[in-house]
Amino acid sequence: MNINSYILLDYLKIPVRKSYLTSSNLQRPLRGIAFFREGRRPEPSYATLVQSKELETALRNVETGCFLCPHTAGGADSPMPEKAVSQTTPDVIFVDGSVDMTELYEAVRGVFQEFEELEQKMNGLIREDAPLNLFGNALLPYLYNPISLYSENMRLIFYSERKKALKERIYFEHELNMFLPDEEIQELKIDKEYNETIDAVEPFIFSANRWGYRILCHNLREGGIYIARLMALETDRPLRQSDYALLLYLADYVLYMMNKKEMHFNNHPRYLDECLQQLMEGQKAKREHLEIALTDMGWRRDDRYLCVVVFASRYDQRIRGTIPLALRLEKTLQESAALVRDDQIILLVNLSRNSFPRMDILQRLVYILREGMLKAGVSREFRSVELAGDYYQQAVTAVWIGNRKNPMFWCYYYEDYALARLLEKGRDGRCTQSLIPSGLRRLMDYDERKHQRLTHALKIYLRQNMRIADTIRVLYMQRATFLYQLKRIQEISGLKLDQPDVRLELLIVFRIMDETE
Repeated sequence: MNINSYILLDYLKIPVRKSYLTSSNLQRPLRGIAFFREGRRPEPSYATLVQSKELETALRNVETGCFLCPHTAGGADSPMPEKAVSQTTPDVIFVDGSVDMTELYEAVRGVFQEFEELEQKMNGLIREDAPLNLFGNALLPYLYNPISLYSENMRLIFYSERKKALKERIYFEHELNMFLPDEEIQELKIDKEYNETIDAVEPFIFSANRWGYRILCHNLREGGIYIARLMALETDRPLRQSDYALLLYLADYVLYMMNKKEMHFNNHPRYLDECLQQLMEGQKAKREHLEIALTDMGWRRDDRYLCVVVFASRYDQRIRGTIPLALRLEKTLQESAALVRDDQIILLVNLSRNSFPRMDILQRLVYILREGMLKAGVSREFRSVELAGDYYQQAVTAVWIGNRKNPMFWCYYYEDYALARLLEKGRDGRCTQSLIPSGLRRLMDYDERKHQRLTHALKIYLRQNMRIADTIRVLYMQRATFLYQLKRIQEISGLKLDQPDVRLELLIVFRIMDETE
Protein backbone atom coordinates (compact mmCIF):
# COMPACT_ATOMS: atom_id res chain seq x y z
CA MET A 1 0.00 0.00 0.00
CA ASN A 2 1.36 3.40 -0.91
CA ILE A 3 1.41 6.02 1.81
CA ASN A 4 2.21 9.74 2.07
CA SER A 5 4.26 12.07 4.27
CA TYR A 6 1.33 12.66 6.63
CA ILE A 7 0.88 8.94 7.29
CA LEU A 8 4.63 8.61 7.86
CA LEU A 9 4.59 11.50 10.30
CA ASP A 10 1.64 10.17 12.31
CA TYR A 11 2.74 6.52 12.46
CA LEU A 12 6.51 6.78 12.94
CA LYS A 13 7.44 5.16 16.24
CA ILE A 14 10.43 7.43 16.87
CA PRO A 15 10.47 11.04 18.18
CA VAL A 16 9.81 13.72 15.56
CA ARG A 17 11.21 17.19 16.22
CA LYS A 18 9.55 19.15 13.46
CA SER A 19 7.98 18.70 10.05
CA TYR A 20 7.43 20.83 6.96
CA LEU A 21 4.76 19.22 4.80
CA THR A 22 3.45 21.04 1.76
CA SER A 23 2.22 18.15 -0.39
CA SER A 24 -1.42 17.06 -0.75
CA ASN A 25 -2.75 15.06 2.17
CA LEU A 26 -5.02 13.15 -0.24
CA GLN A 27 -2.49 11.50 -2.53
CA ARG A 28 -0.39 8.48 -1.51
CA PRO A 29 2.69 8.66 -3.74
CA LEU A 30 5.24 6.89 -1.50
CA ARG A 31 5.90 3.25 -2.34
CA GLY A 32 9.28 2.59 -0.73
CA ILE A 33 12.43 3.83 1.04
CA ALA A 34 15.74 5.12 -0.35
CA PHE A 35 18.99 6.62 1.00
CA PHE A 36 20.21 9.88 -0.44
CA ARG A 37 23.27 9.50 -2.67
CA GLU A 38 25.06 12.64 -3.81
CA GLY A 39 24.99 12.95 -7.55
CA ARG A 40 21.81 10.91 -7.86
CA ARG A 41 18.48 12.73 -8.14
CA PRO A 42 16.06 11.61 -5.35
CA GLU A 43 13.06 9.59 -6.58
CA PRO A 44 9.81 11.39 -5.51
CA SER A 45 7.95 8.09 -5.03
CA TYR A 46 10.37 7.05 -2.29
CA ALA A 47 10.77 8.31 1.28
CA THR A 48 14.38 9.51 1.16
CA LEU A 49 16.57 9.24 4.28
CA VAL A 50 19.27 11.89 4.40
CA GLN A 51 21.93 13.08 6.84
CA SER A 52 21.49 16.64 8.06
CA LYS A 53 24.75 17.79 6.47
CA GLU A 54 23.49 16.56 3.09
CA LEU A 55 19.95 17.93 3.35
CA GLU A 56 20.59 21.20 1.52
CA THR A 57 22.20 19.32 -1.36
CA ALA A 58 19.37 16.80 -1.44
CA LEU A 59 16.71 19.49 -1.63
CA ARG A 60 18.44 21.52 -4.33
CA ASN A 61 16.49 21.51 -7.61
CA VAL A 62 13.93 19.01 -6.24
CA GLU A 63 10.24 19.97 -6.46
CA THR A 64 8.52 16.95 -4.91
CA GLY A 65 9.27 14.10 -2.57
CA CYS A 66 9.59 13.28 1.11
CA PHE A 67 12.84 13.57 3.09
CA LEU A 68 13.51 12.30 6.62
CA CYS A 69 16.47 13.69 8.46
CA PRO A 70 17.89 13.21 12.01
CA HIS A 71 18.41 16.61 13.60
CA THR A 72 19.58 17.92 16.93
CA ALA A 73 18.33 21.45 17.42
CA GLY A 74 21.13 23.94 17.75
CA GLY A 75 23.82 21.36 16.97
CA ALA A 76 26.90 22.03 14.92
CA ASP A 77 25.51 19.82 12.19
CA SER A 78 22.26 21.71 12.10
CA PRO A 79 20.67 21.54 8.64
CA MET A 80 19.83 24.51 6.51
CA PRO A 81 17.74 27.23 8.25
CA GLU A 82 14.13 26.32 8.98
CA LYS A 83 12.87 29.27 6.99
CA ALA A 84 14.58 27.95 3.88
CA VAL A 85 13.30 24.46 4.49
CA SER A 86 9.71 25.60 4.96
CA GLN A 87 9.80 27.39 1.61
CA THR A 88 10.87 24.33 -0.33
CA THR A 89 8.37 22.18 -2.18
CA PRO A 90 9.45 18.71 -0.92
CA ASP A 91 8.22 17.49 2.46
CA VAL A 92 10.79 17.36 5.25
CA ILE A 93 10.44 15.48 8.54
CA PHE A 94 13.08 16.07 11.20
CA VAL A 95 13.46 13.20 13.65
CA ASP A 96 15.41 13.36 16.89
CA GLY A 97 19.15 13.62 16.34
CA SER A 98 19.79 10.69 18.65
CA VAL A 99 18.28 8.39 15.99
CA ASP A 100 20.90 6.96 13.64
CA MET A 101 20.22 6.12 10.02
CA THR A 102 19.73 2.43 10.71
CA GLU A 103 17.09 3.14 13.35
CA LEU A 104 15.43 5.66 11.05
CA TYR A 105 15.33 3.11 8.24
CA GLU A 106 13.75 0.48 10.50
CA ALA A 107 11.16 2.96 11.77
CA VAL A 108 10.14 4.03 8.26
CA ARG A 109 10.13 0.41 7.06
CA GLY A 110 7.86 -0.41 10.00
CA VAL A 111 5.28 2.12 8.78
CA PHE A 112 5.33 0.73 5.25
CA GLN A 113 5.04 -2.82 6.58
CA GLU A 114 2.11 -1.89 8.84
CA PHE A 115 0.14 -0.51 5.93
CA GLU A 116 1.10 -3.35 3.62
CA GLU A 117 -0.44 -5.69 6.19
CA LEU A 118 -3.55 -3.50 6.27
CA GLU A 119 -3.84 -3.79 2.49
CA GLN A 120 -3.49 -7.57 2.67
CA LYS A 121 -6.27 -7.63 5.23
CA MET A 122 -8.54 -5.44 3.09
CA ASN A 123 -7.93 -7.59 0.01
CA GLY A 124 -8.69 -10.68 2.07
CA LEU A 125 -12.03 -9.16 3.05
CA ILE A 126 -12.82 -8.67 -0.63
CA ARG A 127 -12.09 -12.31 -1.37
CA GLU A 128 -14.36 -13.32 1.51
CA ASP A 129 -17.13 -11.01 0.22
CA ALA A 130 -17.20 -9.52 3.72
CA PRO A 131 -19.89 -7.07 4.88
CA LEU A 132 -19.04 -3.38 4.68
CA ASN A 133 -18.67 -2.88 8.42
CA LEU A 134 -15.66 -5.23 8.49
CA PHE A 135 -13.83 -2.90 6.11
CA GLY A 136 -14.62 -0.06 8.50
CA ASN A 137 -13.41 -2.17 11.43
CA ALA A 138 -10.10 -2.74 9.64
CA LEU A 139 -9.51 1.04 9.39
CA LEU A 140 -10.78 1.75 12.90
CA PRO A 141 -7.36 1.42 14.59
CA TYR A 142 -6.11 4.16 12.26
CA LEU A 143 -9.05 6.53 11.89
CA TYR A 144 -9.90 5.71 15.53
CA ASN A 145 -13.05 7.82 15.50
CA PRO A 146 -16.46 6.26 14.70
CA ILE A 147 -16.84 5.51 10.98
CA SER A 148 -20.18 5.38 9.16
CA LEU A 149 -21.68 5.30 5.70
CA TYR A 150 -24.98 7.02 4.93
CA SER A 151 -26.73 6.63 1.60
CA GLU A 152 -27.88 9.70 -0.30
CA ASN A 153 -31.38 9.14 1.07
CA MET A 154 -29.85 9.32 4.57
CA ARG A 155 -30.06 5.67 5.55
CA LEU A 156 -27.32 4.25 7.78
CA ILE A 157 -25.63 1.53 5.71
CA PHE A 158 -22.93 0.53 8.19
CA TYR A 159 -20.94 1.83 11.13
CA SER A 160 -17.72 0.89 12.93
CA GLU A 161 -17.01 2.11 16.46
CA ARG A 162 -14.67 1.14 19.28
CA LYS A 163 -16.13 -0.62 22.29
CA LYS A 164 -17.41 1.92 24.78
CA ALA A 165 -19.90 2.36 27.58
CA LEU A 166 -23.45 2.70 26.22
CA LYS A 167 -23.72 6.37 27.16
CA GLU A 168 -20.57 7.14 25.15
CA ARG A 169 -21.60 5.40 21.95
CA ILE A 170 -22.62 7.27 18.83
CA TYR A 171 -24.25 4.35 16.99
CA PHE A 172 -26.37 1.39 18.04
CA GLU A 173 -27.18 -1.89 16.32
CA HIS A 174 -30.89 -1.13 15.94
CA GLU A 175 -30.06 1.99 13.86
CA LEU A 176 -28.62 -0.04 10.99
CA ASN A 177 -30.59 0.44 7.76
CA MET A 178 -32.70 3.08 9.47
CA PHE A 179 -33.24 6.55 8.04
CA LEU A 180 -32.60 9.79 9.84
CA PRO A 181 -35.83 11.15 11.36
CA ASP A 182 -37.99 13.09 8.90
CA GLU A 183 -37.57 16.32 10.82
CA GLU A 184 -33.78 15.98 10.71
CA ILE A 185 -33.88 15.32 6.96
CA GLN A 186 -36.02 18.42 6.45
CA GLU A 187 -33.55 20.48 8.50
CA LEU A 188 -30.63 19.24 6.40
CA LYS A 189 -32.48 20.15 3.21
CA ILE A 190 -32.31 23.82 4.20
CA ASP A 191 -28.89 23.65 5.90
CA LYS A 192 -26.57 25.90 3.89
CA GLU A 193 -23.40 24.01 4.79
CA TYR A 194 -24.92 20.64 3.94
CA ASN A 195 -26.12 21.90 0.56
CA GLU A 196 -22.71 23.34 -0.26
CA THR A 197 -20.95 20.05 0.50
CA ILE A 198 -23.16 17.88 -1.75
CA ASP A 199 -21.02 18.70 -4.78
CA ALA A 200 -17.68 18.11 -3.02
CA VAL A 201 -15.47 15.59 -4.82
CA GLU A 202 -12.70 15.44 -2.22
CA PRO A 203 -12.79 14.81 1.55
CA PHE A 204 -13.92 17.82 3.56
CA ILE A 205 -14.68 18.84 7.13
CA PHE A 206 -18.31 19.32 8.14
CA SER A 207 -18.30 21.80 11.03
CA ALA A 208 -19.47 21.11 14.57
CA ASN A 209 -22.34 23.62 14.26
CA ARG A 210 -25.07 20.99 13.81
CA TRP A 211 -24.02 17.97 15.87
CA GLY A 212 -21.44 19.40 18.26
CA TYR A 213 -18.45 17.61 16.70
CA ARG A 214 -16.63 17.92 13.42
CA ILE A 215 -16.94 15.23 10.76
CA LEU A 216 -14.45 14.25 8.10
CA CYS A 217 -16.60 13.35 5.08
CA HIS A 218 -16.17 12.01 1.59
CA ASN A 219 -18.97 11.79 -0.98
CA LEU A 220 -19.08 8.50 -2.86
CA ARG A 221 -20.09 8.78 -6.50
CA GLU A 222 -21.04 6.32 -9.20
CA GLY A 223 -20.81 7.64 -12.75
CA GLY A 224 -20.51 11.13 -11.29
CA ILE A 225 -23.74 10.72 -9.29
CA TYR A 226 -23.64 11.20 -5.53
CA ILE A 227 -24.76 7.94 -3.91
CA ALA A 228 -23.43 7.94 -0.34
CA ARG A 229 -21.33 9.75 2.26
CA LEU A 230 -18.50 8.09 4.19
CA MET A 231 -17.70 9.80 7.48
CA ALA A 232 -15.28 9.77 10.42
CA LEU A 233 -16.72 11.59 13.45
CA GLU A 234 -14.32 13.61 15.58
CA THR A 235 -15.52 12.30 18.95
CA ASP A 236 -12.69 10.08 20.25
CA ARG A 237 -9.57 11.96 19.16
CA PRO A 238 -8.77 15.06 17.06
CA LEU A 239 -8.79 14.49 13.32
CA ARG A 240 -5.35 14.27 11.72
CA GLN A 241 -4.04 15.14 8.28
CA SER A 242 -3.33 11.46 7.58
CA ASP A 243 -7.03 10.69 8.11
CA TYR A 244 -7.90 12.30 4.78
CA ALA A 245 -5.92 9.81 2.70
CA LEU A 246 -7.02 6.88 4.89
CA LEU A 247 -10.70 7.81 4.50
CA LEU A 248 -10.19 7.92 0.72
CA TYR A 249 -8.48 4.54 0.91
CA LEU A 250 -11.46 3.07 2.76
CA ALA A 251 -13.85 4.73 0.29
CA ASP A 252 -12.27 2.87 -2.64
CA TYR A 253 -12.95 -0.50 -0.98
CA VAL A 254 -16.45 0.46 0.12
CA LEU A 255 -17.43 1.62 -3.37
CA TYR A 256 -15.97 -1.54 -4.90
CA MET A 257 -17.96 -3.74 -2.53
CA MET A 258 -21.15 -1.75 -3.07
CA ASN A 259 -20.89 -2.44 -6.79
CA LYS A 260 -19.93 -6.07 -6.23
CA LYS A 261 -22.92 -6.64 -3.95
CA GLU A 262 -25.23 -4.62 -6.24
CA MET A 263 -26.51 -2.72 -3.24
CA HIS A 264 -29.77 -0.78 -3.60
CA PHE A 265 -30.11 1.96 -1.01
CA ASN A 266 -33.86 2.27 -1.47
CA ASN A 267 -34.46 -1.29 -0.23
CA HIS A 268 -35.99 -2.31 -3.56
CA PRO A 269 -35.56 -5.90 -4.66
CA ARG A 270 -33.02 -6.65 -7.32
CA TYR A 271 -34.23 -5.80 -10.85
CA LEU A 272 -37.21 -3.72 -9.67
CA ASP A 273 -35.72 -0.32 -10.55
CA GLU A 274 -34.37 -1.67 -13.81
CA CYS A 275 -37.79 -3.08 -14.80
CA LEU A 276 -39.69 0.05 -13.76
CA GLN A 277 -37.29 2.22 -15.74
CA GLN A 278 -37.86 0.10 -18.85
CA LEU A 279 -41.64 0.11 -18.44
CA MET A 280 -41.79 3.88 -17.96
CA GLU A 281 -39.78 4.33 -21.16
CA GLY A 282 -42.33 2.27 -23.06
CA GLN A 283 -40.08 -0.77 -23.34
CA LYS A 284 -40.75 -4.36 -22.37
CA ALA A 285 -39.08 -5.48 -19.15
CA LYS A 286 -37.34 -8.84 -19.11
CA ARG A 287 -40.03 -11.25 -18.01
CA GLU A 288 -37.78 -13.28 -15.68
CA HIS A 289 -36.41 -10.14 -14.02
CA LEU A 290 -39.88 -8.70 -13.58
CA GLU A 291 -41.12 -11.94 -11.99
CA ILE A 292 -38.20 -11.93 -9.51
CA ALA A 293 -38.81 -8.29 -8.56
CA LEU A 294 -42.58 -8.73 -8.13
CA THR A 295 -42.16 -11.93 -6.11
CA ASP A 296 -39.69 -10.23 -3.77
CA MET A 297 -42.16 -7.37 -3.34
CA GLY A 298 -44.99 -9.79 -2.61
CA TRP A 299 -46.85 -8.50 -5.67
CA ARG A 300 -48.43 -10.20 -8.66
CA ARG A 301 -48.38 -9.21 -12.30
CA ASP A 302 -52.19 -8.83 -12.50
CA ASP A 303 -52.75 -6.93 -9.23
CA ARG A 304 -54.60 -3.61 -9.37
CA TYR A 305 -52.14 -0.75 -9.79
CA LEU A 306 -52.07 3.02 -9.84
CA CYS A 307 -49.35 5.31 -11.20
CA VAL A 308 -48.60 8.62 -9.48
CA VAL A 309 -46.10 11.15 -10.83
CA VAL A 310 -44.85 13.88 -8.50
CA PHE A 311 -42.91 16.73 -10.05
CA ALA A 312 -40.07 17.72 -7.74
CA SER A 313 -39.52 21.41 -7.15
CA ARG A 314 -36.42 23.13 -8.51
CA TYR A 315 -35.36 23.58 -4.90
CA ASP A 316 -35.47 19.84 -4.21
CA GLN A 317 -33.54 19.16 -7.41
CA ARG A 318 -30.91 21.76 -6.60
CA ILE A 319 -30.18 20.44 -3.11
CA ARG A 320 -30.43 16.79 -4.20
CA GLY A 321 -33.54 16.40 -2.05
CA THR A 322 -35.46 14.39 -4.64
CA ILE A 323 -34.42 10.96 -3.38
CA PRO A 324 -35.24 11.66 0.30
CA LEU A 325 -38.61 12.99 -0.90
CA ALA A 326 -39.15 9.82 -2.96
CA LEU A 327 -38.40 7.66 0.07
CA ARG A 328 -40.81 9.67 2.17
CA LEU A 329 -43.56 9.27 -0.42
CA GLU A 330 -42.85 5.57 -0.68
CA LYS A 331 -43.09 5.25 3.07
CA THR A 332 -46.37 7.22 3.18
CA LEU A 333 -48.07 5.37 0.34
CA GLN A 334 -48.06 1.79 1.55
CA GLU A 335 -47.22 -0.96 -0.95
CA SER A 336 -45.62 1.43 -3.39
CA ALA A 337 -42.28 1.66 -5.19
CA ALA A 338 -40.69 4.99 -6.09
CA LEU A 339 -38.47 5.65 -9.09
CA VAL A 340 -36.63 8.97 -9.55
CA ARG A 341 -36.24 10.25 -13.12
CA ASP A 342 -34.90 13.76 -13.68
CA ASP A 343 -37.47 16.09 -12.10
CA GLN A 344 -40.06 13.35 -11.57
CA ILE A 345 -40.79 10.90 -8.78
CA ILE A 346 -42.81 8.02 -10.21
CA LEU A 347 -44.77 5.94 -7.72
CA LEU A 348 -46.24 2.58 -8.65
CA VAL A 349 -48.90 1.82 -6.05
CA ASN A 350 -50.28 -1.70 -5.60
CA LEU A 351 -53.95 -1.23 -4.71
CA SER A 352 -54.57 -4.97 -4.35
CA ARG A 353 -52.02 -5.23 -1.52
CA ASN A 354 -52.87 -1.94 0.11
CA SER A 355 -54.89 -1.82 3.29
CA PHE A 356 -56.24 1.65 2.46
CA PRO A 357 -58.84 2.62 -0.18
CA ARG A 358 -57.64 4.58 -3.19
CA MET A 359 -58.90 7.96 -2.02
CA ASP A 360 -57.41 7.50 1.45
CA ILE A 361 -54.04 6.80 -0.15
CA LEU A 362 -54.28 9.89 -2.30
CA GLN A 363 -55.37 12.03 0.62
CA ARG A 364 -52.11 11.12 2.35
CA LEU A 365 -50.29 12.18 -0.80
CA VAL A 366 -52.02 15.57 -0.96
CA TYR A 367 -50.75 16.43 2.54
CA ILE A 368 -47.13 16.03 1.40
CA LEU A 369 -47.81 17.91 -1.84
CA ARG A 370 -49.19 20.92 0.00
CA GLU A 371 -46.33 20.88 2.47
CA GLY A 372 -43.71 20.86 -0.29
CA MET A 373 -45.60 23.04 -2.80
CA LEU A 374 -45.55 20.15 -5.27
CA LYS A 375 -47.78 18.97 -8.12
CA ALA A 376 -48.81 15.39 -8.85
CA GLY A 377 -50.76 13.51 -11.49
CA VAL A 378 -52.69 10.29 -10.86
CA SER A 379 -53.51 7.69 -13.51
CA ARG A 380 -56.56 5.49 -13.74
CA GLU A 381 -56.37 2.06 -12.13
CA PHE A 382 -54.97 -0.73 -14.27
CA ARG A 383 -54.64 -4.48 -13.97
CA SER A 384 -51.29 -5.49 -15.45
CA VAL A 385 -48.01 -4.05 -14.22
CA GLU A 386 -46.69 -4.32 -17.78
CA LEU A 387 -49.04 -1.47 -18.74
CA ALA A 388 -47.35 0.88 -16.28
CA GLY A 389 -45.73 2.92 -19.07
CA ASP A 390 -49.09 3.86 -20.62
CA TYR A 391 -50.55 4.82 -17.27
CA TYR A 392 -47.42 6.76 -16.38
CA GLN A 393 -48.19 8.89 -19.44
CA GLN A 394 -51.74 9.39 -18.11
CA ALA A 395 -50.36 10.76 -14.83
CA VAL A 396 -47.98 13.12 -16.66
CA THR A 397 -50.82 14.27 -18.91
CA ALA A 398 -53.04 14.96 -15.90
CA VAL A 399 -50.44 17.40 -14.52
CA TRP A 400 -49.75 18.91 -17.92
CA ILE A 401 -53.40 19.71 -18.65
CA GLY A 402 -54.60 20.14 -15.08
CA ASN A 403 -51.98 22.71 -14.18
CA ARG A 404 -53.19 24.86 -17.08
CA LYS A 405 -56.85 24.58 -16.24
CA ASN A 406 -56.68 24.52 -12.44
CA PRO A 407 -53.31 25.97 -11.39
CA MET A 408 -54.34 26.16 -7.72
CA PHE A 409 -54.81 22.39 -7.39
CA TRP A 410 -52.10 20.13 -5.93
CA CYS A 411 -53.25 16.81 -7.34
CA TYR A 412 -54.70 16.08 -10.77
CA TYR A 413 -56.65 12.93 -11.68
CA TYR A 414 -56.48 11.74 -15.26
CA GLU A 415 -60.19 10.91 -15.38
CA ASP A 416 -60.91 14.62 -14.89
CA TYR A 417 -58.86 15.53 -17.96
CA ALA A 418 -59.26 12.46 -20.17
CA LEU A 419 -61.64 14.17 -22.58
CA ALA A 420 -59.42 17.22 -22.82
CA ARG A 421 -56.53 14.90 -23.70
CA LEU A 422 -58.57 13.17 -26.40
CA LEU A 423 -59.52 16.52 -27.83
CA GLU A 424 -55.91 17.64 -27.92
CA LYS A 425 -54.91 14.40 -29.61
CA GLY A 426 -57.76 14.93 -32.08
CA ARG A 427 -56.41 18.32 -33.01
CA ASP A 428 -52.98 16.80 -33.62
CA GLY A 429 -51.43 20.24 -33.67
CA ARG A 430 -53.82 21.60 -36.28
CA CYS A 431 -55.56 24.97 -35.92
CA THR A 432 -59.14 24.87 -34.69
CA GLN A 433 -60.50 26.45 -37.88
CA SER A 434 -59.35 23.51 -39.96
CA LEU A 435 -61.48 21.11 -37.88
CA ILE A 436 -64.80 22.94 -38.47
CA PRO A 437 -67.10 21.11 -40.97
CA SER A 438 -68.17 23.18 -43.97
CA GLY A 439 -71.85 23.10 -42.96
CA LEU A 440 -71.03 24.47 -39.52
CA ARG A 441 -68.79 27.09 -41.11
CA ARG A 442 -71.73 28.28 -43.28
CA LEU A 443 -73.89 28.58 -40.16
CA MET A 444 -71.20 30.55 -38.30
CA ASP A 445 -70.77 32.89 -41.26
CA TYR A 446 -74.53 33.46 -41.42
CA ASP A 447 -74.61 34.33 -37.69
CA GLU A 448 -71.78 36.80 -38.19
CA ARG A 449 -73.50 38.54 -41.14
CA LYS A 450 -77.01 38.60 -39.66
CA HIS A 451 -76.03 39.00 -36.00
CA GLN A 452 -77.84 35.78 -35.07
CA ARG A 453 -77.05 32.98 -32.58
CA LEU A 454 -78.08 29.88 -34.51
CA THR A 455 -74.68 28.22 -33.91
CA HIS A 456 -75.15 28.59 -30.16
CA ALA A 457 -78.63 27.13 -30.39
CA LEU A 458 -77.29 24.12 -32.33
CA LYS A 459 -74.59 23.52 -29.68
CA ILE A 460 -77.12 23.54 -26.85
CA TYR A 461 -79.49 21.30 -28.82
CA LEU A 462 -76.76 18.67 -29.37
CA ARG A 463 -75.55 18.84 -25.79
CA GLN A 464 -79.07 18.25 -24.56
CA ASN A 465 -79.18 15.06 -26.66
CA MET A 466 -81.62 16.70 -29.13
CA ARG A 467 -84.31 16.95 -26.44
CA ILE A 468 -86.39 20.00 -27.39
CA ALA A 469 -87.88 20.54 -23.92
CA ASP A 470 -84.43 20.62 -22.27
CA THR A 471 -83.01 22.81 -25.03
CA ILE A 472 -85.66 25.56 -24.83
CA ARG A 473 -85.30 25.60 -21.04
CA VAL A 474 -81.54 26.30 -21.35
CA LEU A 475 -82.03 28.79 -24.19
CA TYR A 476 -84.96 30.37 -22.36
CA MET A 477 -87.19 30.69 -25.48
CA GLN A 478 -90.55 29.48 -26.71
CA ARG A 479 -90.93 26.11 -28.42
CA ALA A 480 -92.17 27.58 -31.69
CA THR A 481 -89.25 30.00 -31.83
CA PHE A 482 -86.72 27.22 -31.37
CA LEU A 483 -88.43 24.94 -33.94
CA TYR A 484 -88.19 27.78 -36.46
CA GLN A 485 -84.48 28.23 -35.60
CA LEU A 486 -83.87 24.49 -35.96
CA LYS A 487 -85.44 24.55 -39.41
CA ARG A 488 -83.21 27.48 -40.45
CA ILE A 489 -80.12 25.69 -39.01
CA GLN A 490 -80.75 22.68 -41.21
CA GLU A 491 -81.52 24.81 -44.28
CA ILE A 492 -78.36 26.95 -43.93
CA SER A 493 -75.90 24.28 -42.84
CA GLY A 494 -77.17 21.25 -44.68
CA LEU A 495 -75.95 19.15 -41.72
CA LYS A 496 -77.60 15.74 -41.37
CA LEU A 497 -78.32 15.83 -37.65
CA ASP A 498 -80.07 12.47 -37.75
CA GLN A 499 -76.69 10.75 -38.29
CA PRO A 500 -74.79 9.86 -35.04
CA ASP A 501 -71.34 10.42 -36.57
CA VAL A 502 -72.30 13.94 -37.65
CA ARG A 503 -73.57 14.78 -34.18
CA LEU A 504 -70.40 13.34 -32.52
CA GLU A 505 -68.12 15.32 -34.81
CA LEU A 506 -70.04 18.53 -34.08
CA LEU A 507 -69.92 17.92 -30.32
CA ILE A 508 -66.14 17.37 -30.45
CA VAL A 509 -65.59 20.47 -32.55
CA PHE A 510 -67.76 22.57 -30.22
CA ARG A 511 -65.73 21.30 -27.23
CA ILE A 512 -62.44 22.12 -28.97
CA MET A 513 -63.74 25.58 -29.77
CA ASP A 514 -64.67 26.10 -26.12
CA GLU A 515 -61.21 24.93 -25.01
CA THR A 516 -59.43 27.36 -27.34
CA GLU A 517 -61.52 30.44 -26.72
